[in-house]
Amino acid sequence: MWFAKPLTRVKLRLPRLQKNESGDFSAWWDYLAGVNSTEFHSIAKTDVAEHSHSFRQNVLWLVEFFASQGFEAKPWISSDLPLFSSLPYERREQILRELQDWTEVLRSCRSDFPLKIAHASQDSVEIDRPYQNEIQIENRILWRVLNDFGLKFPSDLFRRLPPDSVVEVYTADSRQVYRSMNFLKVCTYSLEEVYCWPWYELYERDEAFTRQSLGFLNRALMGTLRGIVKEPLESHWVSECKPGHSRRTCIQPTMLCFFEDDVGALSGYLYAFRVV
Repeated sequence: MWFAKPLTRVKLRLPRLQKNESGDFSAWWDYLAGVNSTEFHSIAKTDVAEHSHSFRQNVLWLVEFFASQGFEAKPWISSDLPLFSSLPYERREQILRELQDWTEVLRSCRSDFPLKIAHASQDSVEIDRPYQNEIQIENRILWRVLNDFGLKFPSDLFRRLPPDSVVEVYTADSRQVYRSMNFLKVCTYSLEEVYCWPWYELYERDEAFTRQSLGFLNRALMGTLRGIVKEPLESHWVSECKPGHSRRTCIQPTMLCFFEDDVGALSGYLYAFRVV
């Protein structure tokens, strides 16, 4: 989904890209040579301003939503969004799409929880009313994300997932598409930093645990590991590593769960841990 308006909203009239009688595209290059660089600079500034406005609106909505659930989140480094506004146009567009998708998921999870869900062994599965009523907002959100991304999960995933876990979901190419609100308990980064920095640049830990994690992922990519792995790693320390942040947290990984698509290929995975 597109949240911000595309670049074509700017009324910059360009000649049609077509050959002239000489068989070249000289009309196009003549036009570009005559365009004032100030015009392009003005367009870029307008894009940054509109993107920044959209970013503030979405992030403030998230901060208010998290507060309603008892979680505190810092919206940005400063109100002029130094990190977000310095990103390339395409990256800002991507972040805004992710924010829009995320806020829509959260809005939908405020309504009644659907009775049918995607399931690993069949197209859908009914859940009984008592169990449905016990599912907290975190599980509603996670359930929605797994279904939206077509990640078919074991039927007992939610029963085996420790309720106090911080949960993260990744696609097969390790793009993070979900983090539970519990993440805010172990994070001092602002939402601007969380969205603008790649997730793997936010924390550091002993290299041995990183190698073990990659070993699990390689086995899953090769098709030799599927389903749920309980407590895949020993407890260890993770540290925030960006300037101005130094929080260290001891975590105990509680679960790895690998998802597969209709042909048996890896489609994504879930990683959960608790603070110890």
